[in-house]
Amino acid sequence: MQCYLRCSSLLSLVVLCVTGCDALGPQTQLEKWVETQKANQKLPKKIGDAQELIDIRAGEMELIQVIRLKNAGKSISDQQKEAIQKQVLREVQKKKNQIEDLINFKVLMTFQYQNKDGEMLHEVLIRPWEDL
Repeated sequence: MQCYLRCSSLLSLVVLCVTGCDALGPQTQLEKWVETQKANQKLPKKIGDAQELIDIRAGEMELIQVIRLKNAGKSISDQQKEAIQKQVLREVQKKKNQIEDLINFKVLMTFQYQNKDGEMLHEVLIRPWEDL
């Protein structure tokens, strides 16, 4: 039996939609999908004028996307953090029907925002089974 994974965009990022193959568990499907994405995408990938997707990783039932904020310094304001949080949640909400498997498998979606020096500025955690 061949399994496949499909994805859609979110903020020009990838959103995991695990489908097919009952023989593989959700964690294995997630890890295989991340491997495929890393092999097929050229990272960093530009996201608008001020952001780049620089890494995609799988944690334990977690999809981690690392985004570089090009013009950020050593920190960002609480207002900027709140705007990022709202934007990510809004975009994920738009894709709710496309991420049903994420919801069913309870895969945590983590968006890590870094400055150009790789310092963590903000992290957005989305629990699609609760937050949407």
